[in-house]
Amino acid sequence: MKLVSFMGDSISTYEGYNPPGYAVFYEKEMQDKNGLLSVDDTWWSIVLKSIGGTLCVNDSYSGSRVSGNSFPAGWSDERILNLRKDERYVPEIIIIYLGYNDFGYGVKIRKKGLYNPFAMDTRFFWDAYNMMLIKIKKQYPKATIICGTLLRTTIMDRTDWIFPEEFGGISFDEYNNVIRRVCKRNKVRLADIAINGDRCETIDGSHPTKNGHATLADRWIEHIGEYKEKEEDGRAVLLLPDNLLTNEEERLSSFMLVDKSDYMKNWQCYISHEITIGRASDNNICFPQTGYDNYIHGHHCVIRRERDQFYIIDPDLKKSRNHSKVNGIELVPEIPVIIKTGDEVTIGKHTFWVSIN
Repeated sequence: MKLVSFMGDSISTYEGYNPPGYAVFYEKEMQDKNGLLSVDDTWWSIVLKSIGGTLCVNDSYSGSRVSGNSFPAGWSDERILNLRKDERYVPEIIIIYLGYNDFGYGVKIRKKGLYNPFAMDTRFFWDAYNMMLIKIKKQYPKATIICGTLLRTTIMDRTDWIFPEEFGGISFDEYNNVIRRVCKRNKVRLADIAINGDRCETIDGSHPTKNGHATLADRWIEHIGEYKEKEEDGRAVLLLPDNLLTNEEERLSSFMLVDKSDYMKNWQCYISHEITIGRASDNNICFPQTGYDNYIHGHHCVIRRERDQFYIIDPDLKKSRNHSKVNGIELVPEIPVIIKTGDEVTIGKHTFWVSIN
């Protein structure tokens, strides 16, 4: 059975199931008010059973946000380290349902101006969610990480109540769009449980009743990934990728270029030994014919990996003066230059940040 950890806020707490000292919403009084007869009525316990998992840690803290300057923010080292019990009990699956309090506090999506992926500001939702996933992937490189979008809510027996579509001028949809985009950026699985507009019954607009937990669980099980019904016992089993990689696969690193003038334009591929960059369609990173000037050649430069070192190399472009630059210094044709995360690379007339993982 797979060891599964959960990262969440008050929605995912339950007395006796969270780390010592954590703030818990579903204590006995709130369990009774919300109709929860036992932990088996919580969404996360239902999902855990459906995928045939064993609880590693429920790292959920009432009132916590993804953003913030320190613990209990989702990106904080304490939260991330608490996803495991100890060196022997490390999660193989990490399920994240977090961000509702960011919406409730009207946390800004991102700061104005150019986005720098190497100077993230965790007061902002985009930066904090991105930082959280980067740190979780680094801490638990073999874990399957699954993030959920956030469901709108109803209030039990309150047909007059209308879900607030924004706080602080920021719409609910913006937070879900960040989750979708940051998951894609970080190659993390997305359970887009909000995609069909389902709503979760709550007692107060935030905290699910027993029925609300059942709705959450149903949506998670539908979207959590590829799963099938086991005929012998009827459990839904999550089909997980095999973690036994070949030697070549273990050598793969992620290489990303982020356009400095527009961070939404970025290109990522995996590198084992060598990749090429340019405008021709056979490159590993191919720039579009529109939006990028002719100063970028068909095969402009090469990124080469030698063990854990990465180099950029310009081919001999004959009379061309459009050589690549690293941190403002022009390359000499066919002479390798070391590059690393945070460097600025100029290709043609465009400058990019480099990220290597």
